[in-house]
This record gives sequence, C-alpha cells and structure tokens, in this order.
Amino acid sequence: MVYPNAIEVCRAELFTREVELRERYPQNIVGKVLRVREMYNWFIANPDGTDREFVAEVSQRHDIHCTTAYSDLAVVKSLLPMLGSASRDLHAGEKAKC
Repeated sequence: MVYPNAIEVCRAELFTREVELRERYPQNIVGKVLRVREMYNWFIANPDGTDREFVAEVSQRHDIHCTTAYSDLAVVKSLLPMLGSASRDLHAGEKAKC
C-alpha cells in the first residue's frame, strides 16, 4: 500500500484520533502527526517563540535529531496559514449571522 507523505497526512489528519491514525498509517507517520499536533499547539500557545526555541522544545520532548525537529517546524509553519484562514472564515460567518 502506498501512503501519502507525512505533510499531506498532517494537513488532512492533524486532529484525527490517535486510534484512527494507527489503523490507517504506519507508526512513523503516526509519530510525526502526533509530534506535529503537539508542537502546533505549542506554537499557538507561544506565538512569540523563535524557531530555535521550537526546535529545542521538540528535540527535548521527543528525543529527536535537529534535522527532524526542523522538518516538524516546516510542517507546523505550513499549517499556520490554515489557522488564519479558518479564523477569517469563522469571523466572516459570525458577521453574516448578525
């Protein structure tokens, strides 16, 4: 079976339950999605955090190499514009209901 790359899975399944992820994907992709989910939330909670702080945090939490941490950072940053558009859509929807 051919699986999509980890970035595509993160975009599509970032908040899917862990049990469902484990049913659909191999362990390495599930691990990546769970790390990215955790660090996505960290990034939102620490909006002034630097890339260096992010890399240090994810490396410490998950005992991963810097290269993997920077890869996770790139995925999280690619997901952040989705947060902005979701927020704009929500606010536009709220205004339309008024």
